[in-house]
Amino acid sequence: RMAHSDRIWCDDFGRRRYLCMTRASGLDQCTNRVLDYSSICCFVGTNKGNVATFKILPASNGTYEAAFAGSSAVEDRVISVIPIDAESGGLALATPSSVGGLRSGTKTNGVVIAVTASGCRIFKPPTSKGAHKTWDDCLCDSAAVVKTEARGYSLVGLFGDGHARAFSIPALRDIGCTKINHIADMRRLSESCITPTGNIMAWVGPSEIGMFNVWGSGSGLYVSSYIR
Repeated sequence: RMAHSDRIWCDDFGRRRYLCMTRASGLDQCTNRVLDYSSICCFVGTNKGNVATFKILPASNGTYEAAFAGSSAVEDRVISVIPIDAESGGLALATPSSVGGLRSGTKTNGVVIAVTASGCRIFKPPTSKGAHKTWDDCLCDSAAVVKTEARGYSLVGLFGDGHARAFSIPALRDIGCTKINHIADMRRLSESCITPTGNIMAWVGPSEIGMFNVWGSGSGLYVSSYIR
């Protein structure tokens, strides 16, 4: 149960929609048989280090309702909640196609990556068991799952020591590190955005935004002729 002082963090929930297909079970009241069905889940992180799970269920009046299913405690303020497919490593979002697949019994074996300022945990909600990693001597300001062509998926984070780091999924082993403090404005690193393809959009000045790829060659930024 979350404390009343917890501030719910959604990371622009209306745009990113952290909804995931998960498996659930219920009881048929007529036959007392346990039924296996799928539901859509919403995951919400708080500044007190909790990840709450809500099941999105159809209501009797044709609408939908959110039912609290439990919460998992993590170590620190949550900065990113990323649902992924445990089989492929890709994002397990509730897209129209995946929601439509519920009618035919299609299910996604989903897990959640909860990234905090001081560490990361991969688990299947609402429990908190799973792989865990603590950042060594720096704090993470932004994180996302990135796909690399022919190499699969990895977790990429931007850290306060001026580096971007990549970690394998699900083992969370270090697989890469590159310096970004010569490009990005470190005072506004928490406002940076990491795209699923590995592009980083970050402030590079008081009124300038730069975009570069975490797997790039290390060359300097190209200044557009349209910027004055």
